[in-house]
Amino acid sequence: MDPRTSGMFGAGWSTSWDMKILAEERGGRTSAVFTAADGRQARFADFGGTGTFQPPPGMQASLVRVPALCYAPPGVSCPAGGAATWWHLMDKTATKYIFDDLGRLRRLIDSRGRQQDVSYGPDGLLAKVTATGGRSLTFTWSGGRVAEVATDPLDGAPLTWTYTYDAGRLTRVCTPAAAPNCADYSYGSGSQYRSRVLDADPFAYWRLGEATGTAAADQTHAEREATYQSVTLGEPGALAATPDTAAKFTTGSVVKLPGNIVPHLGDRVSVELWFKTAGSGVLTAAGTQETNGAAHGPMLYVGTDGKLRGALGAVSSPITSAAPVNDNAWHHAVLTVSGADQALYLDGQRVGTTTGTVAVWRQFASIGNGVVDPAVSPAGPATKQAFPLQGAIDEVALYGQPLTEGEIADHFAARAGGAHQLSGVKLPSGRIWAANTYDPVTDRLATHTDSNGGTWKVGPLAVEVQSGESTVTVTDPATETLKFYYDAWRGYREVGEVDQLGHTTWYNYDQAGYLQTTTDRNNIDTRRYHDARGNVIARWYCRTSTECAVEHWSYYLNASDPFDPRNDRMLAHRDGRSASETDNTFATTRTYNTYGEQTKQTTPRHFGLSERTLDDDRLHRRHRAGDRRRHHPTRSDRLANRRAEQHVDLPLHQRRRSGRADQPSGHGRQARLRHPRPLEFQGRGVSGSS
Repeated sequence: MDPRTSGMFGAGWSTSWDMKILAEERGGRTSAVFTAADGRQARFADFGGTGTFQPPPGMQASLVRVPALCYAPPGVSCPAGGAATWWHLMDKTATKYIFDDLGRLRRLIDSRGRQQDVSYGPDGLLAKVTATGGRSLTFTWSGGRVAEVATDPLDGAPLTWTYTYDAGRLTRVCTPAAAPNCADYSYGSGSQYRSRVLDADPFAYWRLGEATGTAAADQTHAEREATYQSVTLGEPGALAATPDTAAKFTTGSVVKLPGNIVPHLGDRVSVELWFKTAGSGVLTAAGTQETNGAAHGPMLYVGTDGKLRGALGAVSSPITSAAPVNDNAWHHAVLTVSGADQALYLDGQRVGTTTGTVAVWRQFASIGNGVVDPAVSPAGPATKQAFPLQGAIDEVALYGQPLTEGEIADHFAARAGGAHQLSGVKLPSGRIWAANTYDPVTDRLATHTDSNGGTWKVGPLAVEVQSGESTVTVTDPATETLKFYYDAWRGYREVGEVDQLGHTTWYNYDQAGYLQTTTDRNNIDTRRYHDARGNVIARWYCRTSTECAVEHWSYYLNASDPFDPRNDRMLAHRDGRSASETDNTFATTRTYNTYGEQTKQTTPRHFGLSERTLDDDRLHRRHRAGDRRRHHPTRSDRLANRRAEQHVDLPLHQRRRSGRADQPSGHGRQARLRHPRPLEFQGRGVSGSS
């Protein structure tokens, strides 16, 4: 499931008009989070405070933050002195997107300079989109959702699309055509909490939902298993719309966390959990000593006065809530640490802050119990001793970064379940286009019934913790199985797939995150080499086991202008007969005008004929593909090669899609509805967390 509920067309739906860029301040570090038209998100890193931002691995785009005075859309005045800053983003197609200081899309400009201006009403809602030629779309809202989209009058009347909602969920879309002209959508209930936590990239996440046993599984699949000691399992949990359970603690109870887990995080830490108590006790602790599994030094605890306290380190005055929390109701607590700065949050709101040097070397950590010292932990036992919680704990997560206030508020709000799982799509003809069911614990797609009545079953995610390779098994309507392999350590990018006949395709990536080697189902290798901007500059292939070749490409780049529409346009292609990347004997070259449009193409001489030049900016070319059969790599070969790669952490979990209808990716299918701009429902699959 897509956890966002703020879309113009309801929860889970995304359009070009939902695109946005927001600055994110996290522990004194700035980044920009971009939400694309299809709902995916990418985090751009600030490049030394220059106003330029770096894209994440595997993505190329230019993003700068500039004074608002450089652009003013119709009807909008720039602030005096240019105090506000706006965002300029250009993708690989040379389409430029301009966002205001609130992160809202204000203008789209193609390489030719044709544009669409986006204007908003006094209420801040999208009102109109106007193209260069004067044509426009007008948006009418009701209850915080788009109710109508209308064109300019055509033969005296506009064309109007209408949208119907139920509790914020899009349930019907009707086109301007004659009836039957309406598509219907139905939904099921589920919890988005797990997805939101995983999207925040936790270092470790224990749901404490096991029914039996002594092992508490880490949801990040990083081999950070915790250990139950005298804990009662299977208690009703904190979250709605999921059967996932919690753990109950009393005297002698504790969950022992893996050794050295807190030192690994340094001085940028967040600890998050849900708790319920009518008494008092330690929620989580970390220290240099432990007694019977309980670490010395509470991070979060409920004092004998019923108030929540939090601090990492020996702070004589920990941050304290104003009101008691021992009302036997579920509460959400988060402690964030960024260097010397600490903050405590209760039920989505900041309680207070404190400062002080943090000793990060605390090799022992525990949940539900800890040893407290009255000298530094007020409202506890009168002597230094264990202070076990009398109550329940659920959904414990540790992060290697301070959570933002927005993330904390989102996690708290996600406790409430909602009917946001797209369960059915019915076409205007009355035909059922899709029917879906979901795993109630993981909120991932479990089955998908397609328009032909065939049911696809999506298995649970299995992860090999030593390598990070995750596997999803999909059973097709003929009960044949497909397998999809993903790299859990690098944003769940796809690394392989096995079809129904047992034939395998493998994918390997370079250190910048771009696809480098593909080994197809016929055991044929294709290798691609990229420049720093993600352009393919060489492709290696073989016709036979002894006859190999390399073809080369070069591209235009205006280093002084990242928004030049000619950037990344192919200048020359030298085919496999070329001696090197500078050999022009077999080169096809192109030239472009200032708009990035092709104006001329020159092809190499063939069979004694002269060189040919074609002036046609609609020309297209085809790349020849070569084959080479080789020994198929074993699983151990692939894992060894991947361990040898330089580790590249993706800042966000990325979503991938398969373009093949007969081999859906682990994300399941999407239901698409075409309207004046693309409108897509983004249903989260099983292989990612973004």
